[in-house]
Amino acid sequence: MQEASTRVILYLVRHGQTDYNASQRFQGRGIDAELNEVGRKQAEAVARYFEGDSMTIDRLYCSSLKRTAETAAPLAHAQNLEVISSSHLDEMVLGRWKEHMWRIICPTLGKYKSCGDQDRLAYRYMKENILSKCIHGLMVM
Repeated sequence: MQEASTRVILYLVRHGQTDYNASQRFQGRGIDAELNEVGRKQAEAVARYFEGDSMTIDRLYCSSLKRTAETAAPLAHAQNLEVISSSHLDEMVLGRWKEHMWRIICPTLGKYKSCGDQDRLAYRYMKENILSKCIHGLMVM
């Protein structure tokens, strides 16, 4: 007898914009910033994106930071879900980088000194297995 397989689709949604993002400053775990007006509109847009029968969500997780809870709230409301918040999903601690501008920190990253945008920095983080940390965070909950 063949066992039925379960298909799991994992959607990862970045939190909406904060004033720190808008001013190109690092936040990390140490800054519990709220969404700004643009970020609140982005959160509403995420909820609209997942509308419809083909985009049903079973569980909704977020980190313990305000910006992620505020991003998840409209989707939770639209899907009639409870948001499961966990510090296992919090951003990394950025230490002395916290509150500094990307353009000042990026040149200090050695071979990544040409980075001047968020995408290159995100690439560096992905190389450090941030995605696997996120999945591990979900598994320990």
